[in-house]
Amino acid sequence: MFKTVFVVFSLAYILSEFYFRSEKHVKKQNLFLHSYVYSLVAFILMIPVINKWFVVAWLFLSITHGIIEWLTYRTQSSTTQHSELPFFAAQVLHIVFIIIASIYVSFHCDTLNFPEWMDSIFNVIGIGEVQFLTWVFMILLIWKPVNITIKKLLSPYKPANESSAEDKNTGGFIGLLERVIILIFLSIAQYSAIGLVLTAKSIARYNKIAEDKTFAEYYLLGTLLSTLSVIAAYLIVK
Repeated sequence: MFKTVFVVFSLAYILSEFYFRSEKHVKKQNLFLHSYVYSLVAFILMIPVINKWFVVAWLFLSITHGIIEWLTYRTQSSTTQHSELPFFAAQVLHIVFIIIASIYVSFHCDTLNFPEWMDSIFNVIGIGEVQFLTWVFMILLIWKPVNITIKKLLSPYKPANESSAEDKNTGGFIGLLERVIILIFLSIAQYSAIGLVLTAKSIARYNKIAEDKTFAEYYLLGTLLSTLSVIAAYLIVK
């Protein structure tokens, strides 16, 4: 029960923070609009299973989300040097409050009652509502959130020759495909096949890895973080 509620609330956060938040709003720091989008997305997602406990948790998360965004904005404004610390601190706080809200709802609810029309649709498709939500959550999590997080973590170690926009786009797309394939292998218990994915990725960059130690370390860090992220996403909802 906890994992399902956690997935619902986390989906709202991921969608509003990484997919519905444009660069324009990020630059202007439109906190009110962003908080409104988060609250709206969270409310829409919980409509099929809504009850008074979900409403209380929704209000709690909406308020704390706005406070965290305001604190992040103030911290970034008062910091003279560019730092990614406010970003990571904000993500940790969001996750902590989502866990608290999920525990609260799970403590008061034993099951989630999906409407009959939704049960009928998913019965025809041949997949359960919870399983569908879980896969949507994992795919969305290992896409933009992981790409952005890894990029920020690796920025101090990035070689100078890896600064072109083309390399960023290609690297991000390769990383996404890598994580999706690993996720599929994890779901069908083909753990040894994961090594083939990592080997194929390494072969494509073999010359650069062999000739440039700085790039090799950067590449290894990125690969390990990418692999760790998809394994963690899978274990969260397994």
